[in-house]
Amino acid sequence: MEEKFQAPETRARWRLPYAIIEQNIRSSINGEDPSSSNQAVTASQPPRTLGDPGLSLWNRIMSEYRIEDCGGLEILAQACQALDRAETLRSEIERDGDVLRLQGTVRDHPALKHELANRAFVVRTLVRLGLNFEPVRAAVGRPGYGGIGLRS
Repeated sequence: MEEKFQAPETRARWRLPYAIIEQNIRSSINGEDPSSSNQAVTASQPPRTLGDPGLSLWNRIMSEYRIEDCGGLEILAQACQALDRAETLRSEIERDGDVLRLQGTVRDHPALKHELANRAFVVRTLVRLGLNFEPVRAAVGRPGYGGIGLRS
């Protein structure tokens, strides 16, 4: 019998549900509650410790967008950590100055490129998560003052 070609995304999509089913079967054999072994991070708390800038970004995004899958939460956590790193580098740059004068030469601060790389990573990551679009609003209602733009 000939095996049909499947794209890696398709195989990965099917692999996850089977892994969850297998985990539930194994835990039921061992006498454990299957739902307790598959606990995810709640939406309000990040999966790891973040600094003030990263935690602020996490809270703002989680209040406006609905990210529930573990991959999306991990990507967001990585972006928040990169923002923390960028802010730490920014404080070092502000302390030392944007340029350093060493032995009669003027050079850029070595942390400038790392700060820029971390900020670029944050922006690219947020775009990949689809957070550059307007957030989903919970309430449905009438348009704001002025109606839909028609004047009589």
